[in-house]
Amino acid sequence: MNEKRKALEDLLEEHWVYVGLDPQAEGVVVPVHLKKKKGRYLLLQLGHNMPIPMRDFVMNEEGFTVTLSFDRTPFSCWIPWEAVRGLYPEDAREKALSWSAITNPLAQTFNTETITEAVRKEEPQPRKKKLVLRVIKGGKA
Repeated sequence: MNEKRKALEDLLEEHWVYVGLDPQAEGVVVPVHLKKKKGRYLLLQLGHNMPIPMRDFVMNEEGFTVTLSFDRTPFSCWIPWEAVRGLYPEDAREKALSWSAITNPLAQTFNTETITEAVRKEEPQPRKKKLVLRVIKGGKA
């Protein structure tokens, strides 16, 4: 069994996991704006008990596929194992795993706060709702 697959399976049994990957690696399917991400390092958060469940998460010897939410929009991702550069369990007591050929500042000084802060910076800000007023003729308020 692939080393990265086995590590991810083991970590997902008890944790949410941040998967660090090269979004520009061959075969990676993620939203276009993330594929062009500056710095060539992307973190995806995976977990079996997340608020938005991973109902279609499947791993095989080539990689994994899962539908994730980006800016509240579902997107079916394909991540080949060759693109995976690190696995970072949400529980900082667990050891982070790195196969990085890319310089990743998070792998050098890993802790949950660092990862969480990096993810928060990448999360889109909530959109403000526009108020719309309509005149209703003959209607009751």
